[in-house]
Amino acid sequence: MPNTDSSPGGDKPDRLVALAHDLHLDPSDLAGPLHHLAYQQALTDTDSTPTRRAPSATDVPEEVAFRAARAINDAGMTHQVTYLRSRVGATATERLLRTTATPRTLDDLGLLDDLGPAGALTTASHLDTRAPELTVLAHHRSLDHREDYLLLHDTAAIWSPLPGAREYLGLHLTRDASTFHLDHQRMPLLPLTQAWLRARGCPPLLHPAGGPAPADAATVRIEHTLANSPDRYELIEDYTHNPGTGDTRTCAILRDHHPDAASPHRLLVEDVTLPQAFTYRIAEYGHATAREASEAFEAHLARPPAPPLGRLPPPPTSPSSPDRRRSLG
Repeated sequence: MPNTDSSPGGDKPDRLVALAHDLHLDPSDLAGPLHHLAYQQALTDTDSTPTRRAPSATDVPEEVAFRAARAINDAGMTHQVTYLRSRVGATATERLLRTTATPRTLDDLGLLDDLGPAGALTTASHLDTRAPELTVLAHHRSLDHREDYLLLHDTAAIWSPLPGAREYLGLHLTRDASTFHLDHQRMPLLPLTQAWLRARGCPPLLHPAGGPAPADAATVRIEHTLANSPDRYELIEDYTHNPGTGDTRTCAILRDHHPDAASPHRLLVEDVTLPQAFTYRIAEYGHATAREASEAFEAHLARPPAPPLGRLPPPPTSPSSPDRRRSLG
């Protein structure tokens, strides 16, 4: 995603750095998108560089990118903003900074201003498009303004009567002078939501800022593969355990339709650790049969996320049997 921005102020990175400070952003806010942009750059550099020897474990693109991104993040806001501008341009960088500082809802974007409240509320299987709990993480509008693609997070999912409710939402709005159509899909993981939008014509979205950072290089690689493979994976089963403490575990079983997939049943386990580390990690496991994947799915939900390195696990509590229901795609 090279920088092709020639907008006013695009040649003044200091202006964007000053804006980031004026908005009271923290370097941790920009860590996520920077990791993903660094990985995209590493893939591009690898594709354009002749291979002279077999790469070592530390030379693979995700490891190179993760080290580079971590160094930029550790260097502080000035280096982060300068790198972001070099990759996506001044306009997109400024939009990212402002969106991070002030989370938006659909109402804030004004996409449905010309529609009556009743029409908006009954659209897309009774999705309440004016709910303040739907926070916009990323938004793309087509050049002709006929299509909008939105990546949303539903902060109210934790209170859903359905155990294990999905917290992410993809929304595709198409319209002409007199009519509109709104399609949406809930997903358990952010990259799966991105893939759903890609399947409907959305270009790659800039990874949202303001959230936790990926904990390792494998997480970035897995997310990139999922988000950019809209026709490869089928969501079979998922469950999100969010007790409201900041530590969340999401498990999802995918069917890999790649013809060369040796283990077509994939189990994804995402652990988000907010209070201590403000990071998240995604692990991927391959299984030859659906039964093996389902058994592993249940096993991972039966235990809480691992504690951060250097911390002892909490003392065991009395056993419980939560009313779990699987959320099928």
